[in-house]
Amino acid sequence: MNLDGLREKLPYQPTLLGAVALMAGAALAFANSATRGHIAAAEARDMQATLAQVLPRGFADNDLLADVIQVDTLKVHLAKKDGQVAGAVFQRVGRGYGGDIEVLMAVDACGTVLGVRVLKHRETPGLGDKIEAAKSPWIEGFAGKDLAQVRIPVFVVLIAGLVTVVDMALNAWLHDLYKVLGLFIALIVVNCAILGRAEAYAVKNGVLASAVDGLAMGLGFTFALTVIGLIRELLGFLLAGKRVWEARPTKASETEEADPTTA
Repeated sequence: MNLDGLREKLPYQPTLLGAVALMAGAALAFANSATRGHIAAAEARDMQATLAQVLPRGFADNDLLADVIQVDTLKVHLAKKDGQVAGAVFQRVGRGYGGDIEVLMAVDACGTVLGVRVLKHRETPGLGDKIEAAKSPWIEGFAGKDLAQVRIPVFVVLIAGLVTVVDMALNAWLHDLYKVLGLFIALIVVNCAILGRAEAYAVKNGVLASAVDGLAMGLGFTFALTVIGLIRELLGFLLAGKRVWEARPTKASETEEADPTTA
């Protein structure tokens, strides 16, 4: 039987596909077995180099890859000097806009940030990859900060970012709901700005001064919003000849205007 005749038979195609899949699987298994150790060694060298970037020279004398504590999804590399814990490097994976972001943050025993590096991310090149030390010095700004100073600004950025994403999603897929809630969603970002300003003052001043500052900040933002509202009303009156914010006519009045025969 020639090859052309064999191709016309039904079992030929699945048999050929199975044979090719078997050979491809065998090749992948061999490649995985042959390269697994080399890949693991290369990743360990990269991790060791990154750990050296977030810690000052001579800060630790132990093997940071061996002294590891796993707490749920958080991996903690203990930095020891002469057998004593001098700090720790936290390795954590969080959700970014384009995918997971894996971050290293080194902290000493006093709670001071020693360095931060991004291990992996899938953000858009040119827009979201400024978190890489090779692309922008932005991430270097965390070094020397106290955890108490970093905590609330990080929360503010996260809340503002998530709220903005929700605002865009509502506008795209739930537009009717966005027309009702859109204003209030944006106000959450404004609240984050107020919180960040209040926290920046409170970490450097006492309780009484911080309370007075918070009250003054609230009154100041209230005054600013009032002035913006007045300007909006005046511009609407001057340009359109009517108030921008005015009650819609009732259904009865709309019916009377639409039907001229109504007495």
